[in-house]
Amino acid sequence: VFNVLLRLGQAIERLEREWAGAHVRKDLNWYNRYVASDYRSVLADGRIASRADIVEHLRSAEPGQAVKVEAVDVRVYGDAAVATVTQSFNTASGKAGRSRITDVWVRSGSGWKVRHSHEGPLRP
Repeated sequence: VFNVLLRLGQAIERLEREWAGAHVRKDLNWYNRYVASDYRSVLADGRIASRADIVEHLRSAEPGQAVKVEAVDVRVYGDAAVATVTQSFNTASGKAGRSRITDVWVRSGSGWKVRHSHEGPLRP
């Protein structure tokens, strides 16, 4: 059982790291494959965004220069997993920051999809 949970946790960590790269590259195919159609995210400013909101933002926003995933902690609960991610970022305009994000992943016949996120800024 431990080895199975370890492998599942590693799969989610890989998806989290891929997500950071997909965000920087504006890879909408990644979003279509791994972000559930009913996805919701509580943003750092308290707004709630849908998958459509996030995709539209990606299309219109300036590209990110870098997103570095610093740490990922994954807890697996059967066909659900909760990932806590710490990341730092730089935008093309020079804005830098750090955030901590909690993502809820659910596994179904089509594999793992993220269903919900909550993000908050980390103060320097």
